[in-house]
Amino acid sequence: MFYRIIILLFLLLESSCFAAKNKSQLEKIKAVRRYVMEMKLKKDSFCRSRGGNSEVFEIICACCNEKVMYYQKDGFGRLLRCYLDRIIYPYYLEGLAYNPAIQTKKDMPLLECCNCHNIIGTPMFYKLEKRLAFRMNYGTFYTNKIKEKDCR
Repeated sequence: MFYRIIILLFLLLESSCFAAKNKSQLEKIKAVRRYVMEMKLKKDSFCRSRGGNSEVFEIICACCNEKVMYYQKDGFGRLLRCYLDRIIYPYYLEGLAYNPAIQTKKDMPLLECCNCHNIIGTPMFYKLEKRLAFRMNYGTFYTNKIKEKDCR
């Protein structure tokens, strides 16, 4: 419960973009990257069912090279879907998983770059796991691996 309250507070305080426009914003991005490196990855049945390998990726817009989000990917292979409960940062996207108003894919916004408004992902409901996610549009983003961990 406390975790959800913190996320909702950051939703109110967080701007929609986190690109470095000046020196203070650059320091904020470095602090976020340190936070991502130090945090513990989620270990659950979804992680174990995909082989027990988890990686944190930085999702970057292919058009303007803007950081869109940090995401914990479980398993091997390319990034096809981004599940809401695996988004690490920014807080306005992370908070979608804990928002009680979001029950179906129609309640979700498009995943787009906050700088150039390029659509990177569309909302979907993954029937096999009964989870909300973004279907990633191939070619509109690229990834940088930040952290890797075995979660068996």
